[in-house]
Amino acid sequence: MGRQVTAALTDEQEQALLAFLRKSADVALICASAPTADGLFHQKFAPRGDWHWMYYLWNRSFPWVPEISTHKDHVSVGNTTASPLIEYTRHNFDGSEPVGRIYWARDFAAQDGVTYDATSFNRWFDSVVGWVRRHGRAP
Repeated sequence: MGRQVTAALTDEQEQALLAFLRKSADVALICASAPTADGLFHQKFAPRGDWHWMYYLWNRSFPWVPEISTHKDHVSVGNTTASPLIEYTRHNFDGSEPVGRIYWARDFAAQDGVTYDATSFNRWFDSVVGWVRRHGRAP
């Protein structure tokens, strides 16, 4: 089963989280979907709005190769279910949905298990969750 924690981070807190993560790791920020493949990878969080509600955090010390999936009107990363990614859904402070969360699928959807060091990834996930609990706002 996966692991998740509620997250309500302001724009400033999101950038601080990314800075915290990048102090100790090479972390890529990947938008869940975008109009073009170039729009998937970001250096920082974009303002909330179309295409910018869900991101993946990838600590590149865990090997993985993103596979771009092309759809009718957008692109996305297709191989996320068994990947070493933390999914971050942004909290909508202006409405009831979406409720923000930090989520790791762990081995939930990995029928053959994960190919990365899940124990080490779990420690990294715990550090992210700890930061969010210390610095985030309760929704």
